[in-house]
Amino acid sequence: MSNLSLKPNYLVLAITLLSGCAIGPDYEKAPEVASEELPTWQFNDEANQTGASVATLDWRSFYQDPVLQEYIQQALDNNIDLKIASERVYRSQIGLVESDSRFLPNVDMTFDADREKTSRALTTDPKIDNEFKWTANVSWELDLWGKLRRSNEADIANLQATQAEFYGSRISLIAQVAELYYKIQDAQNQIQLTNNNIVAREKSKRITELRHAQGIISGLDVSQSNVELMQEKLKLPALHNSLNSNMYQLSILLDQSPKKLKIPARNPNNLDRESLPVGLPSELLKRRPDVISQERKLHAATAAIGVAKADYFPNISLVGNFGAKSLEVDDLLDNAEYWEIGADISMPLFNWGATTANIDKVKSEYRETVLNYRKVIFVAFRESAEAIENVDKNRTEYYLKRELLAATDEYLRLANLRYSNGVISYIDVLDAQRNQAKSQQDFSAAAESLQTSFVGLYKTLGGGWDSAGYNTALNNEEEIDETVEQQSNIINSQMPVAPQTQDN
Repeated sequence: MSNLSLKPNYLVLAITLLSGCAIGPDYEKAPEVASEELPTWQFNDEANQTGASVATLDWRSFYQDPVLQEYIQQALDNNIDLKIASERVYRSQIGLVESDSRFLPNVDMTFDADREKTSRALTTDPKIDNEFKWTANVSWELDLWGKLRRSNEADIANLQATQAEFYGSRISLIAQVAELYYKIQDAQNQIQLTNNNIVAREKSKRITELRHAQGIISGLDVSQSNVELMQEKLKLPALHNSLNSNMYQLSILLDQSPKKLKIPARNPNNLDRESLPVGLPSELLKRRPDVISQERKLHAATAAIGVAKADYFPNISLVGNFGAKSLEVDDLLDNAEYWEIGADISMPLFNWGATTANIDKVKSEYRETVLNYRKVIFVAFRESAEAIENVDKNRTEYYLKRELLAATDEYLRLANLRYSNGVISYIDVLDAQRNQAKSQQDFSAAAESLQTSFVGLYKTLGGGWDSAGYNTALNNEEEIDETVEQQSNIINSQMPVAPQTQDN
């Protein structure tokens, strides 16, 4: 460490000449994975549609059930995990303020008051002296090699990654609420169907007992009707357990008592949607928060290389002290001022390879981030392909099971008619009832599967947030401060306000 006096003019010239350089590689936006590198997943015609995508819809436009909308909004307002995620964003924003402050001079002030008596062992005339001093200290680290700029660049990218992760948490929360809502509706519907079937089986049992007493049918028919009744009753405990479990899970997401949940009945015949435009598969990457977050982490890892390399070069800080010193307090403002200006220069000479080792470590972290970025892209394509195929499969099953239900309804009607005319035995009627009951329950389950597959597709595509506006802000490289402000405005408009702490 040395302290050198420099004339201001030479100092300004040196700063001007060196401030334009920044050690380390400049970030270049990560290239998209070429189509030939991707696995041979096949996207259907919906995935190849151009124009508007379902992912661009606001969640209120996608989930049009007003009760479901109310619960989703309640979850966004109250969910604990989302509040935890918002606190991470808040801390990143505060951290960026600290990062920005490193570019500016650091100023502090001290006031000292000393009273000293000379030792009699040192002088025959000991005295008591007072000294009063106030000092303003100024230090300013010169970012000649771009270390602070690279560090700030990494902090901005990490903030943006945290914001994207918050959006991912938000999308996942909305999907969880919707899925549980549909599962609860299905469980309620299954219970209602089972109760209806129990009533029908009890009626059938009474009829068979009466006809057996009249000698029209054998005791086998009575036993068969009783078996069918018991089998229906055995379904209820599992259905109620599933309903209660889903209610508890939903109540946790909403942060409220499950007793307050009022889920309306569902009409399984009015679920299908129009064709859902998905958009080109390559466009999926531009709206998924996890892809954006990983790309921002790649930017931060690139900047970290420059921070590490800057340790090879001197660290230069301008320092200045000015104030006043006197023997009496009243004299501090009367010709007692003093000042000092200089520069502190520090540079490692021999650290036995520590700087090089740190650079190698940061480069390894960068390579790992590149691999993670590619991995996220592969996962995005796989999940998208699976979600699209899942919608197709469930939509097909929904239509087929609706047709099967209509067929079993007609079969049961004809079986009852033929049984009344004595053409067939009651065993055939029970078989028709069993098929019709199973078709009802299968159709209800198919409706729930179709609804949840829509939820999965919307979630996989990164639907429900302003991804286009976010990407536009990320691409604004000319005004970095404006970029950060745009990011903050986007997230703050949809993020719970961080709680204010009180100092004790």
